[in-house]
Amino acid sequence: MTPQARAVPADARPEVLFLCVHNAGRSQMAAALLTRHAVGRIRVRSAGSEPSESLNPAVVQAMAEVGIDLANQRPKALTDEMARAADVVVTMGCGDACPVYPGKRYVDWDLADPAGKPLEEVRIVRDEIDGRVRALLTELTLDRVKAGRVRARAQGKRVGRPPRAQPVSEHPMWPVVVAALESGHLNRPEAARKLKVRLATLNEALAAIRHGGSVGGGAGGADGAAETAFPK
Repeated sequence: MTPQARAVPADARPEVLFLCVHNAGRSQMAAALLTRHAVGRIRVRSAGSEPSESLNPAVVQAMAEVGIDLANQRPKALTDEMARAADVVVTMGCGDACPVYPGKRYVDWDLADPAGKPLEEVRIVRDEIDGRVRALLTELTLDRVKAGRVRARAQGKRVGRPPRAQPVSEHPMWPVVVAALESGHLNRPEAARKLKVRLATLNEALAAIRHGGSVGGGAGGADGAAETAFPK
């Protein structure tokens, strides 16, 4: 194991630390947005190397517009414990003011400082942070899936593809549903419920059969219907 690697339990959540100088604007917004989008899948913290006494009022207002209340949040000072616990440290314009801890993954986001900016400009910074946060969440989620597969292989577990979806046209109720649709005794939402598929999936399957020249083809209809599938 390299000095940078750490033993992480299989169910451990990654931790992200957002770090700027004052912890009064960008890092607070980023932490709040990631907390919302991650829905408990990631531990999130924010801090500042030289924290202010309070948050930027325009930042609080901009976040309230998207349903996030920062009114009771206060800037926090960076501690060794915070930095050492983080798997990813996202810095925001603090440059040399943000200490660097060995063995950590650092990401630097070049973002405008909302300090002293009007609300209209703070909204732009907020939205840019939101886009970056979503991209980071996707990346961390994929990393965790890959890590889980690696651990499973190391433990001798078989990691395969999910089972093939069963074509709608192979469902035992398919001929009955098609006949009922043709006779007018069954509408499409009811048919979708009987087959336990989304209405869009049923419509796609029927369209494939029609394209093959027969609505009443049933299970032996056009080959195109076999491409529309649902989980077993």
